[in-house]
Amino acid sequence: MLPAHRSRVPRLPKGRCPRTTHPDKMLTQAHWGALSVVLILAWGHPPAARACPHPCACYVPSEVHCTFRSLASVPAGISKHVERINLGFNSIQALSESSFAGLTKLELLMIHGNDIPSIPDGALRDLSSLQAAAPNSYERHLTQEHDVTTSLASLKASRGQKNRASG
Repeated sequence: MLPAHRSRVPRLPKGRCPRTTHPDKMLTQAHWGALSVVLILAWGHPPAARACPHPCACYVPSEVHCTFRSLASVPAGISKHVERINLGFNSIQALSESSFAGLTKLELLMIHGNDIPSIPDGALRDLSSLQAAAPNSYERHLTQEHDVTTSLASLKASRGQKNRASG
């Protein structure tokens, strides 16, 4: 007869538990897990979604919303893939030649509610896709500049033709 305190279940060697992975394999699994997270974060979003200038909000990768942020200047780090920017109602008093440099896909620029008395030559040179700017006084300024974008000029012309045809 066996003593009551002894079990008939086979015992594993000390330091081993059933259903565990070898320590070397655990490190490998942890590395793969970490690598997967890094890859998902790096490649999981389109380039435009990766960076949003502080303190703006980018709800969609093609838009930057910076209204009512008390900005003194156009924020740095705007993605070159952005199509719409709203900088309305800030404290911006001047634009520089580099404020919108490289933003060739920008279609809508809203800078209303700021105190910008003039736009320097070349500040809007890269905005080849620009279709509208707010306030309208900036659109008039754009059409008078030597570096005016052809898309904005053609948009203004087509608006005039539509208005004459409907009126």
